[in-house]
Amino acid sequence: MEKIWILVADSARARLYLRGRRWDQLDQLEEIEHPEGRAHEGDLVSDQGASVIQRGGQGQRRSSQPEVSATEHEAQVFAHELAGRLRKGRVEHEVDSLVLVAAPHFLGLLRTTLDDQTRKCVLHEIDKDLTQYDTEKVGELLEKHLST
Repeated sequence: MEKIWILVADSARARLYLRGRRWDQLDQLEEIEHPEGRAHEGDLVSDQGASVIQRGGQGQRRSSQPEVSATEHEAQVFAHELAGRLRKGRVEHEVDSLVLVAAPHFLGLLRTTLDDQTRKCVLHEIDKDLTQYDTEKVGELLEKHLST
């Protein structure tokens, strides 16, 4: 039987399931927490950043905004961690196919962090945040959404 993993994730936590014979038959393999993903921007940045004055020619430009917010950075860090776990599962033949379930923005981060070979294993992507549901409810929703 094909080994299918379902990753249900947001920027702060993820659960990895193994699918049984049907989509509503799930066995939870792991729960991965990333508490920094829940933190507010101000809690992640210890200093608002010193203003930098760049002098050039006749004018001055003040720059103090980071290119990526701290919360966005933490989401990227967690997406990379999860992508690494999925890659490891593929390389070690723990999984044949993947289903990714996450809110649209985080799903996009996951998509961009997966290596090419792991990305080829993705059967389905569902752009919904199901992290607040228990295993039984996640299974019901997957069965409803993926059964044809």
